[in-house]
Amino acid sequence: MRILYQVAGRLPGSSEDYSIVNYSVEDVGENLEGFRISSDALRSLKPDESRVVILFPVSLFYDRIELLKRSGSLEGLERDFSSAFRQYMKGEFDSFVIQSTGRYRNVEFKSDYDLVVLRIMARMIQDYLKYQPGEVIVDISTGLNVNVSALLEAFRYFLIWVKLFTYGKGSSTRFYRAFSELIMEADMSKTYRIHLKETSAKAFFLSPLNVPDLRNLPQEVDGNMLGRFLITFTALYRNAPLYLYHAGFDRASRVLNEIQSLLHKIVSRSGEYSMRDEKTVEFPLPFDRRKMTNVLLSLALYARTAEILEEYLGDGYQERYSQRGISTGELREVFVKGIYERLGLEMNAFLLNNELGNIEKAINENRNRSIKYMYSRQFYPLSYAFTGDISENQCGDNYRPNPRNFLAHAGFERCMVLARGSGDDIRLVYRKGKDVEEFIENTLLNIDPTF
Repeated sequence: MRILYQVAGRLPGSSEDYSIVNYSVEDVGENLEGFRISSDALRSLKPDESRVVILFPVSLFYDRIELLKRSGSLEGLERDFSSAFRQYMKGEFDSFVIQSTGRYRNVEFKSDYDLVVLRIMARMIQDYLKYQPGEVIVDISTGLNVNVSALLEAFRYFLIWVKLFTYGKGSSTRFYRAFSELIMEADMSKTYRIHLKETSAKAFFLSPLNVPDLRNLPQEVDGNMLGRFLITFTALYRNAPLYLYHAGFDRASRVLNEIQSLLHKIVSRSGEYSMRDEKTVEFPLPFDRRKMTNVLLSLALYARTAEILEEYLGDGYQERYSQRGISTGELREVFVKGIYERLGLEMNAFLLNNELGNIEKAINENRNRSIKYMYSRQFYPLSYAFTGDISENQCGDNYRPNPRNFLAHAGFERCMVLARGSGDDIRLVYRKGKDVEEFIENTLLNIDPTF
């Protein structure tokens, strides 16, 4: 599937119609004869595998005031724009109406550029999730500068979103910008070339959100899910993998449902407008573009992270953890050889492998036979194995854990982590208690702990 996006700059019947011309495509020998719209010409190369989406600035209907009054939403205008634009197109196309900003003839359109970008980005993500396209092409051959600029900016954020959504495996989708040679006066004896330029974006395993952002989220957003995302992300990024078994994480399918629900809200609410009088069309500002973009990017990364964790941890991972603990061998296999390699966290893998080796050595090679015997029968704090001392005051009521020690030892804080077993079957769990969870989460999120 190939999806093409292009902004309409005018409608039939305007003083300057789009002329019928012949096109050719860069590096494609075939001539495309008799087209008005360049994306329509590109569609004809793969007619059964292409969808064209024409973006209509609502200001193109500046002279249809009664229609604007009657609708009240951009979605309600799509059929009318499709009918008006039909004679320009040879093939089928989808209509998507976007906000306008500024004065057109005698009508003032009051909107925000950032809201236009967010609306287009949301539609692109919806199409990506629905069709899983092999190619996405943004054609900038037509349209006013402000609308083309919004399309390109939305495309850039969309590329980053896809990069995060497919992190560690790469997307099979290829992305292009398209533009035709300048057509000043149409000449049917001439062929106008359409240039296709492949483009990409870079994304890294970094959270678009931080803790202060959680305190001021849009009301449409599931703040609890984003809180779980930050815990999951930081447990990986700051190298505390055992806590993922303890705390759990959302299934990828649930995160995807949240993404789709949020996209629907963005498209629906950003399309609402009101008219104070016949000369003013006003769009409310229901969202902060920066905040909502970061939420969408975070959810993309969360969906992909959850997918990877599900693949490696398997079903029932929390039940296994609570009943028997997680073996050092599983942690090594799952994280050192698996997840950290997929996420490009090589240093985490190195440090985790060292810590697991230290734990195995402390228990298996302990000179105090009574300590070895203890660990073979039930769970005890790791500190006993490392110090050779079984006195209770090591991890008693007056003990205060150090966040630096927690992070330096891959989350294996020696009074919080309990161990059992020996040889090749040493199992680890965190000590139960709200105080433990609060300390770990505050440490991971870089908040002063209130232990």
